[in-house]
Amino acid sequence: MHLPPFLKPKDYIGIAATARFITEEQIQAFIQFLDRQGLKWKLADNLTKRWGIFAGTDKERIEATQKLFDDPAIKAIWWARGGYGSSRILHFLDWNNFKRHPKWLIGFSDITMFLMKALDLGCAALHAPMVYKFSCKKIFCYKKTIQYLMEGRLTIRWKTSYARVLTFQGFVIGGNLSILSHLVGQPMNVKGLLKDQIFFIEDTDEYLYHIDRMLWQLYYAGWLGQPKVMLLGDFEPVHDNPDIAFPLTLEKMVTEKIAVPLVDGFPVGHGEQNLPIPLGVKARLEVVEQQATLTY
Repeated sequence: MHLPPFLKPKDYIGIAATARFITEEQIQAFIQFLDRQGLKWKLADNLTKRWGIFAGTDKERIEATQKLFDDPAIKAIWWARGGYGSSRILHFLDWNNFKRHPKWLIGFSDITMFLMKALDLGCAALHAPMVYKFSCKKIFCYKKTIQYLMEGRLTIRWKTSYARVLTFQGFVIGGNLSILSHLVGQPMNVKGLLKDQIFFIEDTDEYLYHIDRMLWQLYYAGWLGQPKVMLLGDFEPVHDNPDIAFPLTLEKMVTEKIAVPLVDGFPVGHGEQNLPIPLGVKARLEVVEQQATLTY
């Protein structure tokens, strides 16, 4: 897997919007943060446009995103927001310049499909928080993201209920469960990427039976038989029928479909903890006395 060049001071980061719209107020604090990190930025032409829920029409989003991809001065593209919309334009982009001159693609949730596309093209990507969620409460996650982009080193620690000793080394691949299940059948070899690697999932605001259905979709597509380790990220809030409860917990839904260790508590998702996770980059996972460590 090819790693894009790590960033240097005064490098440009492009801010993209391929899904939901974002306001100028939601951008300002983040670009001021980039200024303090010694980095420069360029905003996508469509960034504050609106077409219903989207940041401009499909055509506007395609053209603005393509411009970021093709700009040689831009060394990374950081997404403003997810939601829904990237699937409408992903396969209309020309990826030839990206393949010749890879950039770091940064985001999560709906942007999972862009991250998977980068991996499918043999290029590492970065699962990390997006622009519109920037706040003082979460600044640690953004600082860790910049740290990795500039230094190429990262260590993440968390508490887990997994009670055995575990050591494994491999690529980390994964993202939003809804988007991953949506990618089944699309022209990307995600199943092949997962073979003998570490696979993680996260999601939010889903009913338990929706989650179960998506997991079965990955199971029948053969994806869940490929990884050597599963990491379970944040799924809160999770919903259930108030009158008749779903009979399985989230953890049970996963473990009944896999034959590998499931390490829960992974600090990624839509909640307060959404630490940067380099995808397609080799990492070492260790679990001792219910303390997990992922080292890049």
